[in-house]
Amino acid sequence: MEIRKYVSHHPEYPMLSSKNHTRNRTQSVPTSNEVNANKNMELWLTKTIKPPSSCDVSVLIIGFHLDSWNKSTTLLDRTIECGSLHSCVQVQYRPSRYNMFNFNVVMFSHLYMEIRNFKSSQWFHLLKRRSPEQRWVMFSLEPPVRVGLNTSVPKRARLQSFHWTSTYDLQSDIPIPYGRYLPFDYKKRTSFTLHHVLTGKTKLIAFISSNCDKIRWPRTEFVRTLQRFVNIDMYGRCGDILCGENCNSILKQYKFILALENAPCRGYITEKFWHTLNHTQAVPIVFGPLKGDYVKIAPPHSFIHIYDFSSIFKLAEYIKYLDKNDTAYLEYHTWKNEGEIGSIVHDWSRLPFNETFCAISKRYQEDMEKFHRGEKTTFRDVNGADWLDTCQVHAIRPRGYMDYLPIPIL
Repeated sequence: MEIRKYVSHHPEYPMLSSKNHTRNRTQSVPTSNEVNANKNMELWLTKTIKPPSSCDVSVLIIGFHLDSWNKSTTLLDRTIECGSLHSCVQVQYRPSRYNMFNFNVVMFSHLYMEIRNFKSSQWFHLLKRRSPEQRWVMFSLEPPVRVGLNTSVPKRARLQSFHWTSTYDLQSDIPIPYGRYLPFDYKKRTSFTLHHVLTGKTKLIAFISSNCDKIRWPRTEFVRTLQRFVNIDMYGRCGDILCGENCNSILKQYKFILALENAPCRGYITEKFWHTLNHTQAVPIVFGPLKGDYVKIAPPHSFIHIYDFSSIFKLAEYIKYLDKNDTAYLEYHTWKNEGEIGSIVHDWSRLPFNETFCAISKRYQEDMEKFHRGEKTTFRDVNGADWLDTCQVHAIRPRGYMDYLPIPIL
């Protein structure tokens, strides 16, 4: 189908001509520095307000940047060909919302700090200017307990702001998980030599973390408590051992790694889980979302969830049992005969993936078909069940803080 482009020059951000610019200046003769500064400003505005190309779908990502990203990893505007859809997507990254009304899809990043400072009147002004054919997306790689102020909207606008969500959660409209398990085609199944996994595994459990404070449950206390019953080596700022440049090689010596997320939120399974499976060849002991979320995305029988045990003591006893029973331990590695790990997110500066933008293109085309059939436009409640409330998965205090251990000690 042909997608109707919505392009208008928003009155808030008019194109600046040199004539208008000159008329607003004082009559004093400008210095050479002022002339250069004005030229640079006009050039920047022209680049920023330049309309998207003639691709089928144009996407603007607002505020997705980090000061620590260097030039080699800075995200660049690009055109993506989506072969299966016979379409292309034009993607632009911008620090602010200039020219946002010239795009089919606008993604508001969780790093976009301006949204927390919007007054209701300002937000409703943006909503009023939005075309009914434009789609807004709440885009976040962090849980709402950490970025709620950057990703929520005025109360009266909660059911008319964001059409879709795009997060790590598989239940979002455009999921961007931190990793994927890719089952093999039947013909590709291999015969993985499981006993090779045990080679060099001379140590039991490792935990590595440098984030000791900005977490939403007593993670360090849990690790220290488990350490009373079974040996654990703690690396990083939260522990007493430095990992150094050879960290991957060191961690490969362990049979188990504690892959404990910093927030217990629905679907929040980060690279620490996938890295354990793919690079260290260890069995992850996990806590974060409920077990069902891991089952949906992880290789079968590849992890140990804390909630499978009635106490920390019994968890420790099970780990000791697996340590002494190679057959039982290797059962956690049999998935390697059935599939592999792909698309692990190591670096935010490489996101979103091209496949994500193709998914956006497909969703946009579907939405436009519904729109032109006269179907009602739907919105996500990012202030409630679709986002902010997704960190209440453990029946804990509102919006995700757990001030007690997830299971009893004994």
